[in-house]
Amino acid sequence: MNTVAIRSIVFFICLVLNGAPVVFVAPLGILLVLGRYFHAKGINELPPEFTNRVRGMKLTFAALGLAAMTNAAWVVYLLIPSA
Repeated sequence: MNTVAIRSIVFFICLVLNGAPVVFVAPLGILLVLGRYFHAKGINELPPEFTNRVRGMKLTFAALGLAAMTNAAWVVYLLIPSA
């Protein structure tokens, strides 16, 4: 596993520990798994076709970025006092 996938998993753990609903965590997890799948599929293609590999990298980075933004937004939401 590379560092981007590990960082994404750390953000998912933070989201779960902060009490984020499954509606926020599950789509990001699916996005990460799809990204890793396409990346692995692209590496194992013969002859080397980088379309799926690049698609997998984009999906993995999207999962990382969205998980970070979701985590930040959820923490801000928790800090806003509800009346």
